[in-house]
Amino acid sequence: MKIYVYLFVFFLFSCFNTNTGKRVAVKRLSDTAFESKRIEFYMEYEDSASVYSYIFYEYGKQMLGMSISCDLDEKEADKKTVVLFADTTAVCKSSELERMKYKRTDYKKFLYEFACCMEKANSIYDLSTLKQILFRLTCFQDKSYEVAKNIINDNNANNPTYSDIEHAIYNTSLKNDFNDVLKPYGLKVSEILCGDSPIMLFRRNDLTDFGKRNYNREFGLSVQVRIRLSKTKCKVCK
Repeated sequence: MKIYVYLFVFFLFSCFNTNTGKRVAVKRLSDTAFESKRIEFYMEYEDSASVYSYIFYEYGKQMLGMSISCDLDEKEADKKTVVLFADTTAVCKSSELERMKYKRTDYKKFLYEFACCMEKANSIYDLSTLKQILFRLTCFQDKSYEVAKNIINDNNANNPTYSDIEHAIYNTSLKNDFNDVLKPYGLKVSEILCGDSPIMLFRRNDLTDFGKRNYNREFGLSVQVRIRLSKTKCKVCK
């Protein structure tokens, strides 16, 4: 009987330890001319940090927005010494003293990190008031390639319009994937808009690639994407 108890305790301890090497870093950023109360969230691991950052900010008449960035070189908080909130376990660092290793993750792990950072941000902001999410499509390489393939299959590769790209994005899983992350906060994707940047169709090897070349997805597409959000009738988590 005792051996079963020991095995059960060991199993629980092992499961707990799988989560000890990761945490959500929370870093306050300087305000800009149009954005205030800016805070950067991202996942830290024992020997690295995720390349994805989620920056929340207030704009306009106290409206809440978020941008997703994917930079292998630095976080915005790396540009100066930062002050962390007291409730985070991350360590305050200066980029002049130490540079972390930023690692790109696949799309599935991005969604997991997105959910973790949203949960942490909800302890600081009221995420039910989130109005928009901004990012470049190249943040998600697989989706960039998939959208480009849809554009080419529709014979719009020579001169794709923003409307063509929006239609191609709707034909991917991105909307449903984001809705799964947003649902606990009573939010859903109401509109996907492209604009505010040039449309760039490029060969796959123009991007940092962490997998074998796939000739069925030879091209990628770069454009600024704005996701507008609306409220659902689901109960908002606290």
